[in-house]
Amino acid sequence: LKQLIRERILRDRTAKAMQTRSKAIVNAMFSEGQKLTRFVDIDKLNSGTPAERQKFEEESQLKTVPDAAKALQDLGTANGAEYGETGLLTPMDLSEHPVLGKTQEALAAEDLRGIPANIVTLAFRGQGLYSPVVVEAQADGENLAGDRYLVWKVRELPDHVPALLEEGVKEQVIKAWKRLQAIPKARERAEALAKQAAKADSLEQGLAEATVTGEKDADAVTVSESPDFSWYRQASVNAMIGRQPLEFGNPVVIDGAGENFMETVFNTLGDGETGVTPNDDASIIYVVRVNSRRPATREAFQSAPLFDTQIANFTIPSQYQEIANQGVRRMLIEQERQLQRRYKLKYRNPMTGDLVDLANANEEDAEE
Repeated sequence: LKQLIRERILRDRTAKAMQTRSKAIVNAMFSEGQKLTRFVDIDKLNSGTPAERQKFEEESQLKTVPDAAKALQDLGTANGAEYGETGLLTPMDLSEHPVLGKTQEALAAEDLRGIPANIVTLAFRGQGLYSPVVVEAQADGENLAGDRYLVWKVRELPDHVPALLEEGVKEQVIKAWKRLQAIPKARERAEALAKQAAKADSLEQGLAEATVTGEKDADAVTVSESPDFSWYRQASVNAMIGRQPLEFGNPVVIDGAGENFMETVFNTLGDGETGVTPNDDASIIYVVRVNSRRPATREAFQSAPLFDTQIANFTIPSQYQEIANQGVRRMLIEQERQLQRRYKLKYRNPMTGDLVDLANANEEDAEE
């Protein structure tokens, strides 16, 4: 009990200190933002053709970026905060960002809005340029108060198909191409390692002298054992209404364990069997072995509601209904692919005028 009280006091003190510091930096950011937008030629911004106005706006944004970066760096140095920046991001890029992707608006206790907006909503539907906002990560056992980030947006471009010469596009294309070329080779190497490891009593023995590429001077294959984990678990975030949402279980030693990984270790492989599976974005191919498994408790299943529950104007989602819905979505996607392959459906790309084989296009998308 003493330890719990101590942790609660520490968490509250840390949160208050972070709120005070954040408020001071936000006020300073607001003042700097006003300076950065003060000298924009409003008349020129509102005159000319739409294309001319768009070009002028983009040029104005680019001119202020260096000043904005220096202003934030100076504020960070003065207030003991670290500075960081991103390039241009799409909503999906931002949602997958390793630092900011899972953050949400940091609301004060007296804020009546109740449900905080996530970072994607704030960036693309809320905040204007140089409007500071405080976002925070979810607190956990190692991070009692949750990390806080003070962010603002310095550039904003309309939806468009990027040209190869645009900033960062060429690098992204090259990176994606290299990755697609590497996936089959990585899987082939992983399957060879799996066959080698299957003959041994453990992965450690089977892969003791193995390297990632097979070359002697290459990096050695690392073997780690995960703790017990389930296919799904209750999410660590607090549910505003109803039951906790579901998320994939955490094997800890796997980076991005998704549906493919769980399907392999729970349904494809038996006890003691060795196989190959990618993580959720196929950036890593793993050689895995199921050491042991224990059956789920039937009591929990029997006592849980199988369908959504309606209370007044609120719907409390059933976790089993959520799992079933995910299965239905996967089945419909696979059904669509089978129909496309069977009837050889094609469509005409409006950008190039080329006929595209839908079945092959979807398979490539799935690999990416």
